[in-house]
Amino acid sequence: MKLKQVLAVMLSSVMVLSAAPTEVFAFDDPGVLTDSSGGIADGEAGQLEAGNASAASAEADGNFDEGAAQEDIAERTSDVSMAQGDTADAASGGNAVQGDISEAASDGNAEQNNIADVAPDGSSGQNDISDEISNEEELQQDMQGGDSLEKEETDAAAIDVFSDGESADSVDTQTAKSVTASGAVNDNVTWTLYEDGELVISGNGLVPPYYSETSVPWNSYKSQITSLTVEDGITYIGDYAFFGCGILENVTIADSVVEVGRKLFEECTSLEHVTLSKNLKAIPECMFTKCVSLTSIDLPDSIITIGEQAFAYCTKLQSVKIPDKVATMDWGVFWECSGLTSVTLPEGLASIGNGEFENCENLTEVVLPESLSSMGTNVFYGCKKLTKVNIPEKIYTIPGYTFEDCISLESVNIPNTVTRIGERAFWGCKKISELVLPENITNIEQYTFYGCISLRSVNIPNNVRNIDQYAFYQC
Repeated sequence: MKLKQVLAVMLSSVMVLSAAPTEVFAFDDPGVLTDSSGGIADGEAGQLEAGNASAASAEADGNFDEGAAQEDIAERTSDVSMAQGDTADAASGGNAVQGDISEAASDGNAEQNNIADVAPDGSSGQNDISDEISNEEELQQDMQGGDSLEKEETDAAAIDVFSDGESADSVDTQTAKSVTASGAVNDNVTWTLYEDGELVISGNGLVPPYYSETSVPWNSYKSQITSLTVEDGITYIGDYAFFGCGILENVTIADSVVEVGRKLFEECTSLEHVTLSKNLKAIPECMFTKCVSLTSIDLPDSIITIGEQAFAYCTKLQSVKIPDKVATMDWGVFWECSGLTSVTLPEGLASIGNGEFENCENLTEVVLPESLSSMGTNVFYGCKKLTKVNIPEKIYTIPGYTFEDCISLESVNIPNTVTRIGERAFWGCKKISELVLPENITNIEQYTFYGCISLRSVNIPNNVRNIDQYAFYQC
């Protein structure tokens, strides 16, 4: 910006000179300035040549000082003006020397003002000024290049390299979470435990099954894991992966996961909130066994099977809706879920296993779907607050111990399709006062109605051929 101001001053000086009467000068010999009478103004020419040599020397040395260059330009401009003034005083003519000012664009981008001076062949100190302007632009470009390089080096320093050899994305290092530990599960999957207790599983593919809770890569850090995030790209999580993470509270599993292994969260005693993959096909064996802090869970509609003891001993679990596609439930799914108050079973469920709701002592009512055709033993054993049950018509056998110790049970509807009632099926049902047995019953097994102290009447069908011992003991 200062160089342009210097050029503007020079232009004003030339315009003033052009308006004053001057002598016509002849350019006879390069470097020699003569007047019309042959006099040589070699002093002034020498000063210009000295200025040119100085600028050329600075350029050759490669050291360009912007402030020194501007002062040099101003000094030589003053010298030229003085030479022109002296010559004008000595001249008697009235001819004026006018400088031609031309405007040219360099490659269509820059604008330069070339002032044709009174130097021989038009190659005056003005050309040196143009050279110095060019040098200044090159210096500014070099400085910009240096700033760019410095920025690249700063960005490179912001890259965080994990212990497993993988680099993190460039992030704001002031807000990035600190890493406590990390490692590789396999060639495609990594794990990272952050200082805030979050364990992140990332990559593509599967987390393999483990054969004990101590063989997982993060076993040494289980006491620090408070939350789990399984990122998109993981498709399978193997057995025992998070078994016994005692302070784990929150779990989020990406929708890319379609299958998980046995005992995945068993004994995660602090687990409260779970978000499962929307594409998960099954809840496997003991997946949430002894998760004693879990109060509720939303099972995705993609679930088709629920494995044995999947929620056993989840003592604070209060309610569960079984998805519509579930056709089978293995044994003891809600075994000892003492806090469970309601369960919604889907129409389409075909079978429930042994001890499915055993000792769910706060369960008050269960609606069994009409599609149900098979029940295991002990299904409602010890459900002390269960008051009524309707048995679907596709059921042919009420297995042994089905309603044992259901001390609040008052009403049971048994369809005519039932042909067998197993031993101890209604043992200790103290509030049942009346029973209508189906016509197709042929045998009443031992202890079937043992301890039903409120039973006042019961019909014995014509097809009954045998009543075993203690069938109605203490009635």
